[in-house]
Amino acid sequence: MTSIVRFHALSGAQNNDPLCYLLELDGCRILLDVGWNEDFNLEQLEQLKEVAPTVDAVLISHPDLLHLGAYPYAFAKLGLKCPVYATIPVENMGQLFMYDIHHARANQEDFDLFTLDDVDAAFAHITKVNYKQAVTIPGTGIQMSACAAGHMVGGSVWQITKDDENIVYAVDYNHRRERHLNSTAFDFLTRPYMLITNTLNARYNQEKRKVRDADLLASVLHTLRNNGDVLLVADTAGRSLELLQLLDQLWGQDAGRSVYPLVYLNNCAFSTLKCARTVTSFMWDAMQNLKDRDASSRAGNEDSLPFPLDHVQSAHTMDELKGIQGPKIILVAQSSLEAGFSRELFLQMANDAKNQVLFTTRPLAGSLGDTLLRQKAAGSIDPIIVPYKHRIKLQGEELATYRQAERERLEALKAEALALLQVEQELDAVEDGDAAGVGDDQAADGAPVEKKARRSASFFKTRTKQRSLMFNYAAPTQTWDDYGQPFDMEKIKVLEEANAIAMPVAEALVEEQAAQEAMATEVNEVLHDESPPTKVVEDRVEITPLCQVKYIDFEGLADGDAMLRILSHIRPRSLMLIHGDKDDTEFMSKAFEESATTAGFETRIETPKVGDVIDMTTDRNIFQVKLRDALVSQLKFRETGGYQIAWVDGVIQAAQDEDEGAADTKVLPELVTYEGLSEHHAVFVGDLMLSELRDVLQTHSITATFLKGTLICGDKIQVSRDSQGLLIDGPLCPEYYAVRDVVYSQFASA
Repeated sequence: MTSIVRFHALSGAQNNDPLCYLLELDGCRILLDVGWNEDFNLEQLEQLKEVAPTVDAVLISHPDLLHLGAYPYAFAKLGLKCPVYATIPVENMGQLFMYDIHHARANQEDFDLFTLDDVDAAFAHITKVNYKQAVTIPGTGIQMSACAAGHMVGGSVWQITKDDENIVYAVDYNHRRERHLNSTAFDFLTRPYMLITNTLNARYNQEKRKVRDADLLASVLHTLRNNGDVLLVADTAGRSLELLQLLDQLWGQDAGRSVYPLVYLNNCAFSTLKCARTVTSFMWDAMQNLKDRDASSRAGNEDSLPFPLDHVQSAHTMDELKGIQGPKIILVAQSSLEAGFSRELFLQMANDAKNQVLFTTRPLAGSLGDTLLRQKAAGSIDPIIVPYKHRIKLQGEELATYRQAERERLEALKAEALALLQVEQELDAVEDGDAAGVGDDQAADGAPVEKKARRSASFFKTRTKQRSLMFNYAAPTQTWDDYGQPFDMEKIKVLEEANAIAMPVAEALVEEQAAQEAMATEVNEVLHDESPPTKVVEDRVEITPLCQVKYIDFEGLADGDAMLRILSHIRPRSLMLIHGDKDDTEFMSKAFEESATTAGFETRIETPKVGDVIDMTTDRNIFQVKLRDALVSQLKFRETGGYQIAWVDGVIQAAQDEDEGAADTKVLPELVTYEGLSEHHAVFVGDLMLSELRDVLQTHSITATFLKGTLICGDKIQVSRDSQGLLIDGPLCPEYYAVRDVVYSQFASA
């Protein structure tokens, strides 16, 4: 690949941390995912913080936190304002993921890393694309397109193409078709230049889907029939859709199971299901067929859409959940059990042996969920001290202090609003005075002026001049020509000048009015706020987890065997292994290297760590240098194949870093003119086929025919091709020079 390619692992390399990588292609910086964990540790964003303002484009592959969790924060706080590309479901579901986690955190702590307004602004900035829709980064020649990855609705394998060479970013894909998603397909890939993929599950072999479905059904029914509740832990709007489909189908197969409610408890439960019904084109083809079939049988009913989920009840609060009696299955998000409904319900259910906590995704390492699974795997039941943050209503002296502070804040708001209103009234008075002008008896400076005598005339005075019969107005004469009425440019100039003066004033008035309305709204909210004030308190609760704990894999990811088969089929020329712990990464690297050796092809394998910058440029004759403006202005550029080329004789010298404090900043070497050479041999850039040359010669009235692979021009000149290029043979004559000029014109010379 004749491009400069660098890969920078910002997060998620030789570990299972969130995914975030920087791909640099000929100076264009593309950010691959912007993930964050449920714990929102700012230290994980240190690498991203340094590069965010310089990024040219962002590609997001999946809608969960591991792939886009840091995007609202980076957009609002880190200067990540470049174009962002994602499929329609990734944008929609990703926004719901962020809504849900924000509500979960804000309900138990003073969460201020980002607001819901930040989430809305960030996702409104995303450019939504369909599968196989090509998008281009302007001025770079780089084209990008998304293909189905499975795993989650809208999940994408991104293909980045430049100069007929492609780089593929394929993480967290699923090679198996599921109930609502198609499998990923790599048939379109034929030995790409570079494949960036994860090693998660490299040493894991997944059981068949029927076995896992049966295991899930047996586990939940055993708990329900013993009058226990099942806490089914998944996510907000990704893998939970597959579980809802599965449970709804299982409950529909046996009417006796309907006595056990299926509850989808989520801050955005209704919006998630509504959104899922609008993106069926990104799901399995049968989902669309289901929609068409149900629409014909239940016309006019909203439930005829996909995801009818006849046996699933949606709940948004704990109060709604309390209204659903009896043993039940509760599907919640946040597998770490560190926030939200999952943590609150676990604290209520953990001490009862009849209940069950069933994980379908692996929790964050070191979290409460991870600790619980490790204890059960070790067969121990040890007490766990759990920090429990929650909000309580203010009472007594705290409530009085809060209300006093609110009254003072409200009075300050009123005072500020009155001051703004007074200023506005004074401005209006001044404007009205200017419009009315000065008095008849006063000059502009207020001094009295002498009144002029008025002449009186008789009412019956005879008119000596013809005047208008009704109004003293003469209509202007309109002039026309063959093209219509002439345009008066002077009036346009006057109008533009007036607009230039008036628009800033109008914009300032609009901003001032908006500020006043916002302030009035805030005051009104304070006056009519009926919700009691609360504060966050933290208790330490000791829990002995007597409940049943189990993990069943419903993550929807390819296992190690499938990943190795896919890599052996694709045969990338270079392979970048990311997002997997050190053991998984080393295992996949060795396994694929052996597979490549056996199959007889070579692949460059890289296993970067966080912070590593890997130079993936294959052509070592390519350099990236800095040119001074004085040098560029002297170059004579020629255009060929969409590129501008020029010849330069120069030497490379180290450039001095102007900023002494930026010692870690990479400084490009500088190319300066070399004075030792005064001329050079002509260089022809381009590729010309003899068949194309024949057509061009004929347009110049030069007959040209093929004879045994040689182009005969006229009766004296012949043009042939060898390993060196084109050869022009014949006597030096006018015909020879005419043919040579035509041939030269088809190349860019320097």
